[in-house]
Amino acid sequence: MARALVGSERTLVTVLRAELGLVPVPARRSLLVLGYGGICAAAYDVTRLLEHCHPGHWRRWTGAWPS
Repeated sequence: MARALVGSERTLVTVLRAELGLVPVPARRSLLVLGYGGICAAAYDVTRLLEHCHPGHWRRWTGAWPS
């Protein structure tokens, strides 16, 4: 059914009921930006980073900082 609805721009379905699974908002949020000279230097820190967070929390960004 999902394939039939893709691209229909919601013209084929009316949602009559929906259930949401809400998750609690963390008490604190943080952002850590790490810069490395190369992939080998970054790989060296992976085991230490895994002690403090789950890999699903990681984001990779390369390039220049936005102006």
